[in-house]
Amino acid sequence: MYKKFLLGSVIVLALTTVAVSSAILLQVAELSGFLHTHGHTIPSLGGAVDSASAGSPQTIMILGSDHRKQDTASDRPHSDTILLMRLDPGHPATTVMSIPRDLKVTIPGHGTNKINQAYYDGGAALTLKTVKRLLSTPGHPFAINHVVDINFRGFRRAVDYVGCVYVAVDRRYYNPVGTGYASINIQPGYQRLCGQDALDYVRYRHGDNDIVRGARQQDFLRQAKAQIGAKQIFEKRDRLLKVFAAYTQTDKSLQDAKPLLDLGQLAFLSAGHPVREIKFPAIVPDSPTAAYVGYSQGRLPGAVDQFLSGRTATSRGRSFIHTTIASKR
Repeated sequence: MYKKFLLGSVIVLALTTVAVSSAILLQVAELSGFLHTHGHTIPSLGGAVDSASAGSPQTIMILGSDHRKQDTASDRPHSDTILLMRLDPGHPATTVMSIPRDLKVTIPGHGTNKINQAYYDGGAALTLKTVKRLLSTPGHPFAINHVVDINFRGFRRAVDYVGCVYVAVDRRYYNPVGTGYASINIQPGYQRLCGQDALDYVRYRHGDNDIVRGARQQDFLRQAKAQIGAKQIFEKRDRLLKVFAAYTQTDKSLQDAKPLLDLGQLAFLSAGHPVREIKFPAIVPDSPTAAYVGYSQGRLPGAVDQFLSGRTATSRGRSFIHTTIASKR
């Protein structure tokens, strides 16, 4: 099962990949101009985003947030999904790692809480600081070069624009109206999921813990990546760009031609590489409704190294699954 869904992340990379292909390289300036005019910049990031020299690997943090029109100061959005993606053409795979939204962490200036509370308290800027603090070790600060914040309404529309995604649904997902949970009624079996059904499916968590939901989202991303080609996205690029601009915020550099071109070149050179999931060393809670997800501090540096280097765990290490099973015995 592959990384946390966010079809938006696939769209971002696919669009930049198309932009740097030899046939349309000159359209990068047009793309940059469109985003500069119609895009939205994430506020208050300041110097927290790390610059990257041309041709060097880059790490992108992609957030999926549940903004609604009625959001107020007392009802602010949370980040349902925190996904890290590493583009490095020098390695055999593009690595991805998701951070459970219920992970218990220290949020700078706000004490201990679930990591998605960082978005509630300080938006993408505080989430960025929290993730960098979590993944840094003494003498080795964790660098994040770009931030993309995607509204789930944009996810819904993007899925429809690319013709939906076929998914092997493992069981029935059902919540009737009035239960206090988002209503959903999806039957098991291989089927085409569009817009709202796709969003409900990847966000479903009634009776599941955060790890199970993450696995479902990872599978959706794998299916989407396999089915949505660069040609299809290129043909629909105008509508997808409008969705991207309307429902996505980025760090300021992604609206300038040079950084966008640098990122696009990495995406193009990495396009043929498989996507390798690096599992965050979460500790699966005993109860599916547990408030927090823990993690192994001793195994976290190894997971970060795998993410940055593209290497798999050594034979001396134990896999996430084996460790999880052992921890529950």
